[in-house]
Amino acid sequence: MLTFVNRMAKKKTDILIYVAMSEELKHVVDTFECSFNQKELKEFALTAYSAKIPSNNNINIYNVVLVAAGTMGNTNAAAITSHLISRYSPANIVVIGIAGSLSEDLSPGDVFIPNRVNEYLANGAASGKTEIEFRASTNHFQSDARLLNRFANFIQKHPNSFMTWQTRSEESYKSQITNEIDKKLKEKDITLNSRAKLVVGDDRNLASGPVVGKGEAFANYLKKNIDRKVTALEMESAGVYASAIALISPPRMLAMRGISDLASEKKQILEEVAGTSLRKICMQNAVSLLEIAIKEDVFCAEDKKKNSKSKTLATPIKRVLLIGGETGSGENTDDSLDECRSICEIIGRKLAKGGFELIVCSPFIDSADYHISKAYAKANVGGRIHFHYPAHPDVIERIKTFQIELQKYKNSPIISFWQHPTYSRKEARKQAWTLCQLQALEHADAVVAIGGKDTSSASTLLHQAEIWKIPTIPYPQIGGAAKESFERINWKARYPAIREHKIADEKGPEKVVKILNELSVKQLSERIRKLEEINTAFISRSSVDAESALQIELHLKNHQITVFVGDNAITPYREVLPAIDEYIMQSQLFIVLWTKDYALSPWCYDELIFAINRQKSGLMNILLIQLDDTPIIPTEARGLNIISNKNISAVNNLLKDILQLK
Repeated sequence: MLTFVNRMAKKKTDILIYVAMSEELKHVVDTFECSFNQKELKEFALTAYSAKIPSNNNINIYNVVLVAAGTMGNTNAAAITSHLISRYSPANIVVIGIAGSLSEDLSPGDVFIPNRVNEYLANGAASGKTEIEFRASTNHFQSDARLLNRFANFIQKHPNSFMTWQTRSEESYKSQITNEIDKKLKEKDITLNSRAKLVVGDDRNLASGPVVGKGEAFANYLKKNIDRKVTALEMESAGVYASAIALISPPRMLAMRGISDLASEKKQILEEVAGTSLRKICMQNAVSLLEIAIKEDVFCAEDKKKNSKSKTLATPIKRVLLIGGETGSGENTDDSLDECRSICEIIGRKLAKGGFELIVCSPFIDSADYHISKAYAKANVGGRIHFHYPAHPDVIERIKTFQIELQKYKNSPIISFWQHPTYSRKEARKQAWTLCQLQALEHADAVVAIGGKDTSSASTLLHQAEIWKIPTIPYPQIGGAAKESFERINWKARYPAIREHKIADEKGPEKVVKILNELSVKQLSERIRKLEEINTAFISRSSVDAESALQIELHLKNHQITVFVGDNAITPYREVLPAIDEYIMQSQLFIVLWTKDYALSPWCYDELIFAINRQKSGLMNILLIQLDDTPIIPTEARGLNIISNKNISAVNNLLKDILQLK
């Protein structure tokens, strides 16, 4: 029995998705943006599709399993779901599919999430000697209250994602419903909405049973004799819900039904005129909403939900250079060394959990690099550490030893190596190290310093960081070069929003991520807004990244910024390239969505170079948003204002800060 329990624990699933038919399964797989892995189940003649879906903030990753029963009906649904619960132990179960509307305010294409599921023929009783008298007695199953609440507030809490969903629903409608179909339906007094609605709860119930509703008489019977609050009709959800009621700790249950038809005489008309088009539209709408909701943490567990906001911090910083260590100035008492290492451990852990990459030069125990890197690796969140060092055999040997130390942890960081010229004479050692440190500084988005000898390269690097205006946090707690740098900075003039005592006090290291973000956002905002208040922007992106561009476009438009996109230039009356150039010339800000596909596009390259030339003339500013790990290839683009962040929601928050949007 113990072996069985352990096996179950390993297969813990965040979300189990149940669909009835293979046609619905195809729509789910095709609509989801992720890739599914297939596996035939040994115990049942079923195939499970599994995927990992990261949330938009890249904090939570959801293990999702999708299974299609291949048949309709509550009995089959209950049997199959019971087995799947035993196998996968899901935290959430979503039964997704189509339903017929029993209400005038639910139209084909809309998505309905019911308050309860009513199994309307569960316990019927028949009586009578000569004529049958049938009395229905029902089972009611409640949808999870937390999930209902999150979906009910989805429009208000995630307006950009909701607008994205509605835009997708409109695109799906246009791709399936031709003008001819639309015309025929209107002749039959049936008008369809091109943009889907989301109807959640509000004491509306879903009728679930073995009967296909094709007439108003049955709809009226359900409302009069069974449940006046039933809003839609289908055939599986009650079985899925029922499978979990005997569990002591049941999964959270939710039904998401795309409205594919009307449970009346109009059902047959819709099927004759539109064929399978409406079923495809409504499944795509329901599945698209489900995926967007997963990415917005709607299915997050309660404890994770509370912490997710505090962990998500948008920042233009990707790589942080570490400077310092022992001061070598008589201040290195045992207490000060212990304090230095304690501060380094805090900084390393915070930088790891903040998603930053480290740039380090020294693998030796007397350096801040060493202790911060160890704490970074010990945090077990992966990440990356870039080592810059002179290619001397002794240094290489020490680097290899340190690499082994860093990679002993379960989720250890990736190590990248940057070799610089070596030295043959002992007297040249100092110059070789200074050269590699200066090269490392060129790759840094920010600098963190603690201690460091005031007569060594640490002092030189901190001076150079000031000259290059690289955001820098010099912690003064143990003295040395970092303390000198801290005292040199005119904090009130340079960073009026920063209270320097927050850096110098004992809690300063705990705030390293927050302070880095504030420093870098202010500096980036000054560069971007040096022309005037931003009113117009052009988004340059590849066709593959249209969805990301749309989210940014909607966000900027919500803040009264006019946004131009190249696709808008395509008309029957104009040449595309001159029209795009005209859009760029009208824009104060040029936003680049840099990805692998952008880098491979000659059209995108031409747009970028045109914008760079305008920036050189002082006519616009450029902000490059790096959405994946593709290196920035054009030499002219490497010195641009750059944000490295894969999370569009975080990028939008950052744009709000940089552009000082209200």
